[in-house]
Amino acid sequence: MSRIKKLDIDTINKIAAGEIISKPTNMAKELLENALDAGATQIQIIVKDGGMKLFSIQDNGSGINESDLELVCERFTTSKLKSIDDLGTIGTFGFRGEALASISTVSQLTITTKQQSSPCAFKCSYSNTKLVSKTPCAGNTGTLIAVQDLFYNMPTRRKSIKPNESYQSLLSMVQKYSIHKQGVSISCRKHDKPADVNTQSMSSRLDNLRHVFGLLPNHLVEIYINENDLKVTGYFSNTEYQSKKSQFVFFINNRLVELPDLKKSLEQVYGFFLMKGTHPFVYLALDLDPKTIDVNVHPSKQQVYFLHSQEIIKQICQEIQKQLNSTQDQRSFAPEKHIQPRMEVSHDKQPKKILSGSSNKIRTDYKVQKLDSFFSQKSSPSKTHTIKSLHNPLQPEAEYDHSLKRTSSIGAEDEWIQVELTSVQELLQELLDHQKPHLTDIFREHVFVGPINDNLALVQHQTKLYSLDLEVISEQFFYQIILRGFSNFGRLHLQHPLRLLDYADTFRLKPLIEKRLMLEEYFSISIDENCCLKTLPVLMKTYQPDQDIQEFVLGLSRCDYTNEKQCFKDISKCIASFYRLSSQKSFGPFLDYTRQEILCQQDMEDSIVLLTTTQQLYKIFERC
Repeated sequence: MSRIKKLDIDTINKIAAGEIISKPTNMAKELLENALDAGATQIQIIVKDGGMKLFSIQDNGSGINESDLELVCERFTTSKLKSIDDLGTIGTFGFRGEALASISTVSQLTITTKQQSSPCAFKCSYSNTKLVSKTPCAGNTGTLIAVQDLFYNMPTRRKSIKPNESYQSLLSMVQKYSIHKQGVSISCRKHDKPADVNTQSMSSRLDNLRHVFGLLPNHLVEIYINENDLKVTGYFSNTEYQSKKSQFVFFINNRLVELPDLKKSLEQVYGFFLMKGTHPFVYLALDLDPKTIDVNVHPSKQQVYFLHSQEIIKQICQEIQKQLNSTQDQRSFAPEKHIQPRMEVSHDKQPKKILSGSSNKIRTDYKVQKLDSFFSQKSSPSKTHTIKSLHNPLQPEAEYDHSLKRTSSIGAEDEWIQVELTSVQELLQELLDHQKPHLTDIFREHVFVGPINDNLALVQHQTKLYSLDLEVISEQFFYQIILRGFSNFGRLHLQHPLRLLDYADTFRLKPLIEKRLMLEEYFSISIDENCCLKTLPVLMKTYQPDQDIQEFVLGLSRCDYTNEKQCFKDISKCIASFYRLSSQKSFGPFLDYTRQEILCQQDMEDSIVLLTTTQQLYKIFERC
């Protein structure tokens, strides 16, 4: 009896759908490209639960003909290809006729469409590639596609997808198309949030790069190659640009693709110019003869093969290296990232407390004894001086003005303002509701052992040794300080106000200008009428933020200013992220403050790792 059987059509469709629509980003890319193929100039995307619960895309393109609605979700049905010979001259994004069929197999798919010549629109529902219902309705010219309950019939796939990661991946794909497609307005947002991407059809490519990625024109170099059958346009970052991760955006004949060989070559080029730990941004659009490209490599169409690839990659890298060499000679060092304050530091000797403990406690406080105590040098207790940073002498100086004083990390001096805003009280109550007392005890009674790197530190609590991720912990700590010191912060006055228009465009800065009085009253962030940043809050005495000021400004512009509670939470999170630790030199003072100020939260558990105990070590070494 034959063991080989032909699969039924439903099984075939599900297998194919699992490869073509492997995650929400693949689905979003297919539908976005369909909208662009339809000639749309306005595209709006709404996402819920990372595209799993809902993905909606609406365009003002040509729409779908009524007679095609029955076939539009059938497999291998397309209006863009008639024969295999057409692949050599294909100019559209789609051609396989599998995307809508696959989507209808693993979701609840609804299409509402209207052509300009049609008297009405039609709303159609599809299931397993078949038209289920078609109803006339009112509608605008174009197409609205709503995908609900993605992978509802594939439970393993559905459980493996995390909504937040899925949305970030989807958003990244939309961002890349939004900078490339000039003349098309593209917006993308979560269903209950403001738009994360919102480009305008009249914007230039430079405007889109600034709006989407926060890139400034003085950090970008334009590339233009037009030789034989190769045309390359785009922008790449110069030697002054610094980022914690690489960003490569490649298009071939307007199609978003992955070019691992080109990416690897460009990383090698930048390796000669950038410091360790910094990475470039590269956006390149290649126009090649369609006859030299094979786009039919994978259903996702993100991988392509093209002739003379090594020669083309070499030519691009040589041009970029040539321009980087020229910009390296003209490199300037603008005061952009760090804000170094001038501060008075007292050298008063404090009484030293000798820690006592049980016989199995093997470490004492690092401040108990110092080498200085073995010498007879005398110091003046009342002497103070100004510490100046040697990190970058070109950075603007600043002064602390502790206009308020209180026994806390923000150190205020006069009357403490009692804040009774309901939204702030609710946020404080959330901290109390989610605190973990056993973790807080570690900070209350810890002994600082030393740093591991710029993020991790070792501390001992009783007989246990812990590793702390202080970058994550400090961000949560400063968030708590902001809520507890709401409207009571000292001010860090910048000697030279920072012009915010150097870091973001007018569109992004609009909410900051409109809410600048609120920012000054509640958060001590002062922005003058010339859109210059004058003051920042003091969150911890003698500590200054050391993060990217541009990310801070862009973060403030993305806060939700329509809801009071969410607004205060977003701003506090943004400030806390800007103030988070990034250097070992602040570990000791920071951990001292946490003894009394921190309330450990549930989401900090992963940042506190138990490494070993003296009991475990005793078993290994047989001594203590």
